[in-house]
Amino acid sequence: MLIGGEAFPFAHKKGRLSPKKYALFKICNFSVMKKCNVIFLIIFINLDFNLIEAKETPQEQFERGLCYLRGDGVDKDLEKAVSLIEKSAQQGHAHAQFYLGLFYAQGEIKSKNINKAVDFFKKSAQKDDTDAQFYLGLLYKNGNGVPQDFSKANLYFEKAARKGFYPAQYELGLLYLRGLGVERDFHQAKNLLEKAAQQDCDLAMVDLGMLYFYGLGVRQSYAKAKKLFEKASQHNNNEAQLLLGELYERGLGVKKNDTIAKEWYGKSCDNGNQSGCNSYRRLHLR
Repeated sequence: MLIGGEAFPFAHKKGRLSPKKYALFKICNFSVMKKCNVIFLIIFINLDFNLIEAKETPQEQFERGLCYLRGDGVDKDLEKAVSLIEKSAQQGHAHAQFYLGLFYAQGEIKSKNINKAVDFFKKSAQKDDTDAQFYLGLLYKNGNGVPQDFSKANLYFEKAARKGFYPAQYELGLLYLRGLGVERDFHQAKNLLEKAAQQDCDLAMVDLGMLYFYGLGVRQSYAKAKKLFEKASQHNNNEAQLLLGELYERGLGVKKNDTIAKEWYGKSCDNGNQSGCNSYRRLHLR
């Protein structure tokens, strides 16, 4: 029997049960910022669930906890979810420790306690959990529950970025772009933002476009900036839409066209950017 690729040793105290005595249950296995991958588990109908829990591995406890957390294949039950994830975390399961940290940080499922959150994140990060490393980077970057420390933020973002985690690549790119916790390096910022943009990160597309706009760490190119802004605008990024409006209004890399500029400003405004609204109104009143 398999759960997430691991054997789940169901053994009845009276020996193996007949194939007729089983039922299908859904088990959900998912991670942060990823879709839930549903797998199926064959469970005997008359199974002693206390016996099951006693024989569950930390991974199996964690996966079952996620099912109760999401209500996937079972009735949603936060109390059971937390209990199972805590049991898994106590046995050293890295991602369960990350989830407990998340519970304490958000203060919705567990009472908010940022100190406990940081403690669980660190335990998880020490076991090379990517999500925990990234979240610790954010806490140190923003000074949330810990003293603000861009050097430590850089350290944790770098650990996650090395594994191709694009949110960490983006955040690390910003640190190099602004010279926070590291020596300012536009070329390194460009490399990191490019990696994140290649994974469809619209925020990275905008900042990478700005490097081409101003020629920072790259050869200046309004055409490349425009292409990146257009890609980001497909995600309804209102900053990219604003910048496209500016390119057309000023005739930078494109033929000057106030009508198209106004259209982009309008889209930026519709997506919540007040600067887009201001620019749209300015062109509309000409």
